[in-house]
Amino acid sequence: MNNRLLRIIQIVIVICCFFNITFAQNMNYGYDNWPGKSGVIKSNIELPTQLISKFNLTLAQGSKETSFFYKISLDENDQIKKGRLQAEIFSSIEEAQSALVEYLDCLTTPYKPPRLTNEGFKIGDIAFGEVNNGSLRMAFTRNNVLLVVHAPINKAKEIAQGFDKNIQVAPEWKKDTSKPSFVLTE
Repeated sequence: MNNRLLRIIQIVIVICCFFNITFAQNMNYGYDNWPGKSGVIKSNIELPTQLISKFNLTLAQGSKETSFFYKISLDENDQIKKGRLQAEIFSSIEEAQSALVEYLDCLTTPYKPPRLTNEGFKIGDIAFGEVNNGSLRMAFTRNNVLLVVHAPINKAKEIAQGFDKNIQVAPEWKKDTSKPSFVLTE
C-alpha cells in the first residue's frame, strides 16, 4: 500500500512539474502562440561557407554534423573571439523550439531578450535578441534548427540571414533516411 501511495505522489509531482514548465514557457515567452510549429523537418542544410570564410570564423572543438560552434571576433582587438555562431539541428520542430526556451532560460542576464518582430528584423520562425555595445545577440529557430549568433550587428544579421535562407531552401527530411544534419560544401 505504501509503495502505491508513493507511486501516486511521484506521478502527481511529475505532472505538476510538467504544467509548471509549460506555464512558465507561456508566461515568459508566449510559447503557445509561437509560429512555425507546423513546418517541415529539414535536412542536408548547407552551411553558408562563404560567410564562414568572409568573417574568418573559427570552428570550435566538438562540432559535428548535427551541431557546431564557431567563434567570432567582436571587434578588431578581440583575439579570443568572444562572439559565437552556434547551430543545432533536431529531429522535430518541437525539440528545436524547446531548446530555444532552454537557451533563453539559461541566460544570466537579469531580463530575457525581447522577441524580434517582423518589422525590425525578420529572421526565423521565432526569434529573440538584443543589441548591446555594438553587438547583436540573438537566438532563433527555423523549422527544426536552432541558431544562436553573437557578433557585431551587421555581421550577425548577415550570418543569420544567410543561414536562415539555407534552412528555407534545404530539402525536407525523409523518414527512411538518417537523422537530419548539416552539410559542409565548398
